[in-house]
Amino acid sequence: MPRVSSLYEVFIASVLFLLLPDKLLRQLSALLSWEAGRETARRAADYVRERLSATAGAFRQVYDSLRASFPPRQPNDEDVSTVFDRTAERVCRKCALRNTCWEHDYVSTYHTLNDALPALLERGKGESGDFAPWFASRCLHFQEFLRTANEEVSALLYRRQFRSRLKESRGAVCRQYEALADVLSNAAAELSAELTPDPLREKKLRQHLTALGLEGEVAAYYDEAGHLRAEIRGDGLEKLRSPEEQKKISDLLGLPLRLDEEERGQVLYLQAEPLMAVAGLAARRKEGQRESGDTGTWFKRADGSLFVLLCDGMGSGAPAQRESALAVRLLEEFLRAGLESSAALRTVNSALALKNEESGAFTTVDLLRLDLFTGEGEVCKYGAAPTYVRKGGAVSRLTGSALPAGLADGDGVGPDVTGISLGPGDCVVLLSDGVAGSEEDQWIRDMLITFDGASPKDLARDIMAESEKRVGAADDRTAVVIRLGKR
Repeated sequence: MPRVSSLYEVFIASVLFLLLPDKLLRQLSALLSWEAGRETARRAADYVRERLSATAGAFRQVYDSLRASFPPRQPNDEDVSTVFDRTAERVCRKCALRNTCWEHDYVSTYHTLNDALPALLERGKGESGDFAPWFASRCLHFQEFLRTANEEVSALLYRRQFRSRLKESRGAVCRQYEALADVLSNAAAELSAELTPDPLREKKLRQHLTALGLEGEVAAYYDEAGHLRAEIRGDGLEKLRSPEEQKKISDLLGLPLRLDEEERGQVLYLQAEPLMAVAGLAARRKEGQRESGDTGTWFKRADGSLFVLLCDGMGSGAPAQRESALAVRLLEEFLRAGLESSAALRTVNSALALKNEESGAFTTVDLLRLDLFTGEGEVCKYGAAPTYVRKGGAVSRLTGSALPAGLADGDGVGPDVTGISLGPGDCVVLLSDGVAGSEEDQWIRDMLITFDGASPKDLARDIMAESEKRVGAADDRTAVVIRLGKR
């Protein structure tokens, strides 16, 4: 009988299973969902590893840009004895007295040239009186010999100077590695700290997925800034990208969320920032040029940090555009990888100084960083034009004394950094130095004070039009206007 009753129980359960509707089955499955703590920890570790990979990619960009600039390695020929060896090779090789000077009277020739060498090196060039009279009177090509020796002395001194600069450049490379070590150390500490999972919200999200009839790997945790990240991986999840589902999931988890559209292969919800930024841009090329030397961009990191970059390359046209575009590209790589603003700027400054040590090229750098969760931020400058900040009804002018990026490098060479704190309705205006030129800039302040906040793009255009009237088109000009508002 016990076996018969067991069979009846299995039979009845099977019938009930077949009679239950699909929706009710999904709800029952959701109630029985298990918590995947280990999966969440693994996903959090994946997140940090992606940060490390992005950082490594940024340093690879620096390496690639420098490698293309390095000349082939030359032999070490700074020995002073090479001055007259090279001179003899160029002048004495076909002379009729070659064997007399360099074989029969080799000792006398050697001492004569050796005695003349200190004066040549100290003065930077030789004179007839530096050589023994018997040598100067016997040499059939003495003036050519003297001229060639002076050329070789100049080359020797140049090679010594180059070696000194190479030593400085190696110091810059060492600082690059130091910055890399700091970044990787911070990332390693972040990885070892383990990002904080949220099992309750993760369970709610998994139950919601099951109720929708979807399958996927779910992880909910907080990043290093304490902001929620909800990741879902699987097939057929496009429904989760709809605005309706975004609102449902936000309500379910009790936090405003936004969809990260840059992610591919997964659905990623990030805690939404309470602030948002609206940007407006206007630009004009220098008259007669086909390309502008100004390059700018803006982007937002997943942690809610907004970055605005504006770089102005030396001169104008294509060469200036290449310099400014390289600076913007490298900075964006580092900033997206998670570097702090000052560390990214110092690293790129060292790279540009090393790359352009022969050409002397440079670029100004303007960097605005804003935390859209708190409104706190900073303006960083390498030789850039003033930045204007409207907070409430007052306008402040932010300047700096640092040289443009690529002109100087060293342990004490860093950007000018000014902290700011903004709220809804506040504005920031970044300009390249061609907008105001050497003229007074009260007109820029007046335009910003009277700006109604409706269209940052219109304000950027108005600034450009007024600049055209006041300073003309003698330089590339760019204006970027950022207005903060509530999300």
